[in-house]
Amino acid sequence: MPAAGCAPEVWPASPGFPLDPGSALRLRRRLAGERLRLRRRWPGARAPALPSLIEAGKTEALRSAARPPVLPPYPSRERAMAHWLYKSEPFKWSWEMQVKAGAKGTHWDGVRNHLAKQQLMAMKKGDRGFFYHSNEGKEIVGIVEVIKEAYPDPSDETAKFVMVDIKAVKALKTPVTLAAIKAEPRLHEMALLKYSRLSVQPVTDAEWDIVCAMGGL
Repeated sequence: MPAAGCAPEVWPASPGFPLDPGSALRLRRRLAGERLRLRRRWPGARAPALPSLIEAGKTEALRSAARPPVLPPYPSRERAMAHWLYKSEPFKWSWEMQVKAGAKGTHWDGVRNHLAKQQLMAMKKGDRGFFYHSNEGKEIVGIVEVIKEAYPDPSDETAKFVMVDIKAVKALKTPVTLAAIKAEPRLHEMALLKYSRLSVQPVTDAEWDIVCAMGGL
């Protein structure tokens, strides 16, 4: 799965003025700290290029240039429960296989997309999500629940990615197809349509209720 990228920000030109050695040293230290903060805050995304603030003498430019990559809105971890969507190719891992895993569930591993990783890290135990058959079928077929929050994915040799454990909860009475979702005006902003290559996606409360109703729940 290709990792999503982020285009670098363009820094506005600003007039410079000379700084004394002490101020220059403090600015160099702040630059190093800001660079580290940006990398930690948006892992995998390309951080904005940092110009020489020593010559510019405007530390305020850091704030205007340090804008995060555009992400789909995902629920805050402070909420009681959030909703998600998990995409899986049925010939690799199907809803029937998930159901057979029973109450012990299974881990959701293999994510190598940094935006999907952020969704996994935002999940809390008890959150529920739709199980979506991708490529074959292209439909939401069931509901799963997070039973273990994000922890390191041992299949990742870089040690950068995580996985969660989920279990099957119930099947939709009527699978909700991708075509049906596209035809529903209230779902036009759904991440499944706007971020089709993202394997783990957020689902809003309103979208959750609409899809559940479409699926006969």
